[in-house]
Amino acid sequence: MHRQWVSREMHLKLAIANTNGLHGELQAVIGGSLKEIEGISLLALEESMESEREHLT
Repeated sequence: MHRQWVSREMHLKLAIANTNGLHGELQAVIGGSLKEIEGISLLALEESMESEREHLT
């Protein structure tokens, strides 16, 4: 069971990283007219992951 969760977590991290990358590439092409997505910044993601870890322990 633990192995499945590790795999799912890895897939989620990859999806988030790819979404972040796509958003960054679109910002480079479109410029400032592309709005920020709340919670997609690395700082917001790190804070979210830290609070989840604290909640689990």
